[in-house]
Amino acid sequence: LWYERFVDGMIQAQLLYVSRVRMPGSTRDVVYVATSNSSVYAFDASSGEHYWQRRLKDESWVPEAERNHTVNQEGVLSTPVIDGQTMYVVFNTWNGVPFPGGGEDPPADLSVTFWLVALDIRTGSVLRHTAINASVPSVAPPGHTDFVAKRQINRAGLLLTNDPASPGEKGEKYIYIAFAL
Repeated sequence: LWYERFVDGMIQAQLLYVSRVRMPGSTRDVVYVATSNSSVYAFDASSGEHYWQRRLKDESWVPEAERNHTVNQEGVLSTPVIDGQTMYVVFNTWNGVPFPGGGEDPPADLSVTFWLVALDIRTGSVLRHTAINASVPSVAPPGHTDFVAKRQINRAGLLLTNDPASPGEKGEKYIYIAFAL
């Protein structure tokens, strides 16, 4: 990359590069940038031309109380993953209630939501979105560990894999997201 561009937050995720993307009007090599302010950008890899920006926390499906906040500028921390013409991004929002950190229990009225969003890499349009909820089996009582958004942090990149039940076949794809529990 031979150019600089300003974005609306820190870049903690890796940049993503896709060659020969069919952008509106032409085929281009594109660099994608995700920021700590929950934005995703698309830039021309050669010229730095700005194609689009999607501010995920401003979407209508994000609760009103969570639209103006990211947890300590930690909107997108993990590197998104691209599958064909779709980019999958995890970001978080919160309702603005201050919390002390440092291992202390978060306030009861604190609301944090992690979102998984699918974007069209050509236009930045949101294809799908969902709030992340999970419970995983555990050997410790009560036999499972619940995902509690205000206690977890997402940091690693996303992993995209084919359906393990049908190796070598065109099966469902799975996205694995790492959280510190």
